[in-house]
Amino acid sequence: MEKLKIEAGKFYRTRSGAKAFVAMDKRNPFNPDDEYPILAYIDEEPETNTHKWLNPDGREYASKEYEHDLVAEWREPKRIKGWLNVYLPGDGRDEMFSCVHKTREKADAVMFASERIACIEIDVLEGQGLDGSAR
Repeated sequence: MEKLKIEAGKFYRTRSGAKAFVAMDKRNPFNPDDEYPILAYIDEEPETNTHKWLNPDGREYASKEYEHDLVAEWREPKRIKGWLNVYLPGDGRDEMFSCVHKTREKADAVMFASERIACIEIDVLEGQGLDGSAR
């Protein structure tokens, strides 16, 4: 995996999925021993803007992984909107499955009537819930 290059003025994703802005990187040849030269502002909740000093690798603690570590450049998540058909096992399938359609009409038109147990409207961010969080 390629090492993350952290630069002032850019946005990054934290280990917990929050958006962070690197405001300052005060690394310079006159102060090479500064352990935590990077100042990042982390959006954790709408009313809070936490600032953290991070080491050159974007980590809050050198000895362990932590939720505020910078792990990747920020990219805006995509919204997924549509209608989700949910089905029970059947016709050779051993597990429940689901499909997303752009409209309710399309979801109704392609459903397997005897097996569909729900049709749910969704509007979520890509990846929501995959890490166990509600973000």
